[in-house]
Amino acid sequence: MIQRVVRRLEKEGLLIPDPEQPWLDLGIDEPIDAVIAASIEASDRRYRIAMGPHSGSRTLTLHDPSLVRTDRPVKALTADRDGFSLNVAVSCQPYQRDRLERLCRYVTRPAICLDRLIVRADGKIQYELKNPFRNGTTHILFSPLDFVSKLAALVPRPRHNLVWYHGVFVRGCRQPNARMRKLIVPTKGKKNKSKLDQNECTSIAKPESADELIAPLTWAQRLKRVFNIDISVCPLCGGTMRVIADIIDPDIIQKILDHIEAQPPPTKPATAIQS
Repeated sequence: MIQRVVRRLEKEGLLIPDPEQPWLDLGIDEPIDAVIAASIEASDRRYRIAMGPHSGSRTLTLHDPSLVRTDRPVKALTADRDGFSLNVAVSCQPYQRDRLERLCRYVTRPAICLDRLIVRADGKIQYELKNPFRNGTTHILFSPLDFVSKLAALVPRPRHNLVWYHGVFVRGCRQPNARMRKLIVPTKGKKNKSKLDQNECTSIAKPESADELIAPLTWAQRLKRVFNIDISVCPLCGGTMRVIADIIDPDIIQKILDHIEAQPPPTKPATAIQS
C-alpha cells in the first residue's frame, strides 16, 4: 500500500523523491490548500501555524518532563512505517453488538473534545491531549486564527465524497460487480422503476416485495437516533405529539425564541418526563 501511494503521488508531481527522505511539493496556490497542508504536517505532531504573522512557525505546546517516555511499545497487528500507520487488531463478530457499537462510536467521534478545550485569559486556545505524547507534550496552544484554520481544514469541499464503499456496498459512478449486490439492493419493478438516491440513508433489510423500496428515515427519526431527542413525546405528560408545521425562516425562528425566552439547549440528551 505504501509503495502504491508513493508511486501515485510521484506520478501526480506531489511527491519529490529523495534518497534520504521524500518530501511533499503540494504546489500551494489557494489559502485553503495552505490550511490543509498545515493540517497534514500536524499529523506528524509537528503542528505548524497555517495563517497569520507567524505562519510556518511551530505551534506552542506545554510539556511535562515527568511524562517523557523512552520505551517504544510494540502494538499487535500494527504497522508504522514511513509516515503510514495501519492497525488491524480491532475486529468484532456480527453477534458482538457492544463491540460493534464501540467501533461505530470511535469512527463517528468528533474532531475535538469540548471538555478538554478552554480559552485562556491571554486569548489563546488551549487543548488538552487525551494521552500525552512520548516527549511529554500534554497541551497544545493555538491562536484564535490558527485554531479556526485547523477547523476549516476539516470542512470537506462541496460535492466531495469522504467515504468510499467497496464490494457489495459500492455505489455511484463505479459499477458494482459483487455477486451478492442484488441481495441488499431492492430490485427495480416493472410498475415502479426507482433507483436509490446516493445521498439517502437506506436500510439493507430485504424489502417485502420486489416493487417496494425502503423509505429513508424522517428528520425526526434521525434526530432521535443521533441525539436521542424524541420530539414525538411530550416532555410534560409523556403523551404523543405530532408535527403540525415546519418553520425554516431564520427571522421567524429568532422571533419565536426571543418571545419564549428560550434557554440554551441541555448538554445531556433530553428524556421524557413521566406524569
